[in-house]
Order: sequence, then structure tokens, then C-alpha cells
Amino acid sequence: MAPDTTVHNSHVCPHKFAFILDNWIRRLIQNPGKILAGYISPGDIVVDVGCGPGFFTLPLAKAVQTVYATDISNEMLNICRSRAAENNVNNIEFVQSDSINLDIDSNIVDAILLANVYHEFSSNRAILKELHRILKSSGKLFVIDWHRIEMESGPPLEHRLSDKTVIQNFEFADFSFRQAHNIYKQNYVLEFNKD
Repeated sequence: MAPDTTVHNSHVCPHKFAFILDNWIRRLIQNPGKILAGYISPGDIVVDVGCGPGFFTLPLAKAVQTVYATDISNEMLNICRSRAAENNVNNIEFVQSDSINLDIDSNIVDAILLANVYHEFSSNRAILKELHRILKSSGKLFVIDWHRIEMESGPPLEHRLSDKTVIQNFEFADFSFRQAHNIYKQNYVLEFNKD
């Protein structure tokens, strides 16, 4: 039987709270460089799914050839776009998405990052199919999301998925689980390859 990949209580952060998603405290707790170092190369094409204000997008763009910054919120994309302009970063393609269809060609992406967004998708099955479509056969996919335990920060407990559930969902969608990275206390970091 297929795993249940539907999140019934999705929780999307409104753009008015963008400052919570990108601030110096978060950079101390969840430094983008820790997850990015060693896994991406200067010639890579990377997708930041649910990019928000660009917490991971801008550091990625400084390290790779092209970043596709995708989000369902045009307001979040505008914030990310403004921050990129302020920092003279011009290798970001902004893609507004309905969280199911990504306007990105098939088999061109070297790496995909889903940072604290996987629990927000209303139809995980559909987005996983789309991510599988755009990722190269040699590509990597990283999921950072919240442990399913009570914490002061992060989404409500009922919106979180366990790392075991996420692994099961991705394996059912023809991704291979490679390893978990023990980087953040409050989040798990899971690495997958395309089957």
C-alpha cells in the first residue's frame, strides 16, 4: 500500500512574516553554509523549492551557476528578487508555482533543496513526481524539515512529518535514501538520489 503523502493541515508562512524566515538568529541556528558545503559545485543548476525570502537562495546563487527560486507566493518571490538585486546576484530564475507544477525543463537540475517546506504541501505525491521529472539521473535532493517533537520554534507539532515518513514517501516516489546529516538540533537533513 502506498504511504499517506498528504498533509491535511498544511501551514504556509505568510509573506508578512518573511523576517522570521531570514534573520541573523536563524543564520546562527541553521547556517546555510553547513548544508551547502561539499554538495554543490560552481557549474550546478539548483532548485530551492519554497524559497521564501531567499534564506538559502542567495547563498546558493553565490556558489552555483543557476538557482531556480520557486514559491507559491508572489510576494515572497518579490522579497527574494529585491534581496538578490540589493546583493547584485543575477543568476536566479524566479518561478511562481502552484506547488505541483514547476516551469522547469526535465532532467536539467543537479540538486534540489526543500528547506522547511515539505510538511506544507497539500499533495506530496504530485510534487515528488515533479521533482523526479526535473532532477538529473545523477542529481541529489535534500530535505530539511522539523523533527516531530515539541519545540519553541517551528510549525505546530500536528503539521510536522517524521523523518521516517519522509523517507518512505520519497522511496515510494522512486528516490533512493542516501543518508541523514546530523547538522541541526531541531531539524533533520535527509539526502536522496533519483532512482
